[in-house]
Formats: sequence, C-alpha cells, structure tokens
Amino acid sequence: MRAKWAEWEVAAVINGTEGTNYTEVKAWAMNHTAWPARVAKDVEYKYFFDVSDVLAAGLSIDDIKVEGESQQYKEGEQGYATVSGPYKYEGDATGNTYYALIKFEDGRAIQPTGQSEHRDEVQFRISIPDAVDGQAVPAGAWDTSNDWSYLGGLAKATDLKKADSINEHIPMYVNGELAWGEEPDGTKFVAKPNTKDGKGSTDPQPTPSVTTTTSTATTSSATTTATTSATVQSTEGTTTTSGQGGSNSERVTLWGDANCDKAVDVSDAVIIMQSIANPSKYKLTDEGKANGDVNKNGDGITGADALSIQKYKLNLITELPESYN
Repeated sequence: MRAKWAEWEVAAVINGTEGTNYTEVKAWAMNHTAWPARVAKDVEYKYFFDVSDVLAAGLSIDDIKVEGESQQYKEGEQGYATVSGPYKYEGDATGNTYYALIKFEDGRAIQPTGQSEHRDEVQFRISIPDAVDGQAVPAGAWDTSNDWSYLGGLAKATDLKKADSINEHIPMYVNGELAWGEEPDGTKFVAKPNTKDGKGSTDPQPTPSVTTTTSTATTSSATTTATTSATVQSTEGTTTTSGQGGSNSERVTLWGDANCDKAVDVSDAVIIMQSIANPSKYKLTDEGKANGDVNKNGDGITGADALSIQKYKLNLITELPESYN
C-alpha cells in the first residue's frame, strides 16, 4: 500500500528579493515515503525557465549562469547537491525551454524521519549579466512571467514550511524516473494505485537482498524463532531489517506514541522503522518501546508495529493495539 500523500515533493520560495537579471531560489527536496519508508541514492530535480526574452535581447545561452549558493550539507557529505546547467529541454519544440539541474551526491541523506532529515535545502541562482561587451543588457531581458517553474507558485510562495511553497512545476526524479511534479510538456507523475487491504505494498519492487536478525526462544515442545519485517527499503533494491524483540515492563502511556510526544501520527511509525534500520542512531526510550508495541503486543518492536500505526491513521483499523482475536 502506498501513502495517500505525496511521497516525494519539492517546496520553493524566492530567496530574498526578486532580481531584475536573476532568479534566486531556496528549495527543499522532501521524502515522505511510507509503507514502506524508502530512501534512494539517485535523487534530483529540475528548475525550468524560458530563454526567449534572453535571446531576443541579443544574448546567448552561454550568457546564462546557473550556480549553487548556500545549502544544507557541505561538499563531501552525503546530502550535498551539485547545481549545473543550463540544459536544453527536449520536450519543447520551440527550443526555448532550459533547466537547472540540482542533483544530490547521495539522496539517502533525505530520510522520512525528523524535521531536518526529511528534507534537503539547496539555494541556487540563474542569472544573466548586467552588461555584455560594455553594453547594458536591455530591460526585460530577464522575464520570469513565462518560466515554467516560476509559474508553479513562486510569485506567491512565502515560507518553505507552508503549503503555498509546494511547487509541482519543479519535478523530482528518483532513480531516473519522475517521482513528483509535472514537466513543461505536460508529462506528470501519477502514483501507482493503492491496495485496499492494508497488508502492505503490492506494487512491483526490486528483488531485495535481505539481512534479518533473529532471536530464538526454546520451549519444552518447540523452538520458536521471531523475526522482524522489512522497514526502511532502499529503492536500489536492498532491504535491511533488524530486531528489537522482547517485551519490557514500562507502563504504556499512549498506544502508538513511540516518540513520546503525546500524539499518534506517522512520525511514530517512522521512528519505529528508523530505530530498527539504524538502532545506533535512532533510539526508542523504554516508554516509546512500550507505546509502540501495538502489533501482537508483547513481541517487542518490529516493522509490523509501524504498519499498524499507519493503518490506524488511515482508518483501516479503529484502535490500537491491533487485535488478533
């Protein structure tokens, strides 16, 4: 089952004030994937703009400069992005549409977890010179009114944290495929159909290599092995699972509240999945483990608990813990 919200998104605002010979953008690339949560190494997005006014003013494509400004990660870090261009967009028969490419060195830094981890901020600028060969560039040579990505809402966007900054005209690509937004020729991302049974994704997935941590308990009659289910799945085809099995005696304060923020939402499912995938970085408190053990209560934290919380938030089940009567 896929989430009912956009799993990949781009939000953008004008950085500072509008320029007469440039556009400077501050953008977030965001990962909201769920069922299962996923990360991908190959992540990029494109900012499209029209060059007809630039050419009409006597300038050339070589006069257009695309450059990166500040960003969230430093060069050499996993989430660092390269900013390049301009590149000609082959979907426009007029030949006037170009784009800036923002490509992450390793998009796996963009994880569907906390407030900072789920997005990666990059600031970039597209500009033309004030003068060429000593001659001032004519007024109006830089015109954003016909730029595809600008028309996606940049004129009214106020804050990256607000809904008005979500820009579907800045398409995002994951592993080479369109995962968000719409290109200038109308090519648009369409999510695959959801399943309805709440039992997990039936969408075709890469055949993963799986590493599973198991715990074994022996009784007088049989040996029982408990294993976890898949949690954070790489879209490159590798799934890693690990266990946090075993019960604890901590009192439950709110079923499903794994992050102990006194609410039950998708962030609880995410922290469960992250704690299983990377327990050294994402740790649950004893209270969080007790609250989060909502699937077959008593068997410890597993990926199934995260799935139950998501089912609860999507009204596929009516209460937590999930009953198996």
